[in-house]
Amino acid sequence: MKRREQALLLLRKAAQDEALLDQVLTSDQVSDEIIGFHCQQAAEKILKALLSDLGVRIRKTHEIGALMLLVAEAGLPLPTQFEDLDALTPFRLIPVIQVLLGLQRRKKHLFQTLQPFVHSDPTSPRSEFSTSI
Repeated sequence: MKRREQALLLLRKAAQDEALLDQVLTSDQVSDEIIGFHCQQAAEKILKALLSDLGVRIRKTHEIGALMLLVAEAGLPLPTQFEDLDALTPFRLIPVIQVLLGLQRRKKHLFQTLQPFVHSDPTSPRSEFSTSI
């Protein structure tokens, strides 16, 4: 699969996670762990899409912090507003530990603002992402 195709596929998959979150975010029947898991999945896919588009070989990882580091090493450090994005990493396996009520719901804004950042440079090939999804 070509870099651009892979990036677009990952962005479509992230959009599916976000669509699911939009449907269940206010539901009392969906646990915070499930919300956190899909927030983590969306952020992971968006970062991997960015890395793919930058031509960075992506090793198999679910750690948001490791992906953020790869993005920075590729010459595109994320703005400080995303410095806590790696707080989503524990949700990749839906933890059994108790979490503060609503923490994941508040973290949703982190990955929601990550996608516009990826699309923000109109001179970049990444700007095509927004029209291709």
